Order: sequence, then structure tokens, then C-alpha cells
Amino acid sequence: YYDYRDFQALSFQGVTQTIFNTDAEIYGMEFDITMNPWQGWEFLIGGNVMDATAEDVTAQDGTTVRDRTMVLAPELSLNGLARYEWPAFSGHLAVQADFNFQTETFFDIQNHPISAQEAYAIGNLRLGYATNDGKLKVSAFVNNIADQDYKVYTFDFTGAFAFNQQFYGRPRWFGGTISYEF
Repeated sequence: YYDYRDFQALSFQGVTQTIFNTDAEIYGMEFDITMNPWQGWEFLIGGNVMDATAEDVTAQDGTTVRDRTMVLAPELSLNGLARYEWPAFSGHLAVQADFNFQTETFFDIQNHPISAQEAYAIGNLRLGYATNDGKLKVSAFVNNIADQDYKVYTFDFTGAFAFNQQFYGRPRWFGGTISYEF
């Protein structure tokens, strides 16, 4: 639980950024669980449940005062990882899958729908090899395997210029690494 006095919030009035202070309250909880149920297996899961409210936020019209959800504060976020590692080729191989999920997120304190990201999930895969002495490591990965479109931030200029500047996360991408320690 957080009880803020004079929480700093950012808003756009036309093209001008305005920083103002208001009270805010956050209620929530987090959890992390790690399990190794069988040899070579590892499972991790984590999550966050939160209610983050900025109080008495004045709307851009300057007349309406209301409570708003704080910026970058999804009500629910989850993450998880499953990994299996086994001996092979004078070292060990590992395969891993992980994910991140979050509910709707706002990118401005006014909570305009145009500056929001709906709930989404991202999944990743990885295959790796390392020698027993750890000197040679090779891996290949695919991130955002479903090629999910998702915003990581926006700036709302719809009032002044009729556009919303949006920044998106990476699309599906893949790659690999090779490292050797001398």
C-alpha cells in the first residue's frame, strides 16, 4: 500500500507538458514462485495485482475533476518461464519458453482510450548449449513468437495537432549468440 501526497503527474495541454501534483493511492500485491520438480526442470511464475489511482485529476478542458488510473499501471501482470536442461556433447543443452502478460495500460494520466494499450501477451523461445567448463556458449532465440503488435508508449497530441504519437514494441525477431571465454 502506498499513500502519496503531492504525487507528480504529467499531462499535455496542447503541445505543452504540464507537471502537476495530486494525491494518489496504490493497493496491490506481488508474488514469485520458483519450482524445480524434476531433475533438469525449472519453472518460474510471477504476478502483480494492483489498483493505482491518482485522485482529483483535472481534465484537459480545465473544468472536470476525476480520479484516474495511474500511467503504466496495469491491474494484472503475469510472467512465467519453463526450462529444461540435459547433458549433451560434453556440456549441456537447454530449451526455454517464457511469457509476459498484462492487462490494459494507460500512457497518460487523462486515461484517453487513444493513449491506451489493450491487454496483451508476449511469448519467447530459446535453445542454448554450453560446455561443461562454461567457456563456450551458443544460443538461438525467437522473441515475440506470435508477432503481437503492442504499444510501449504514446504521446497524445490529438487536441492540438489531431495525432497521437505511438511507439511499438519489437515485432517477431530472432537471433543467436556465440561466446567464448579465454
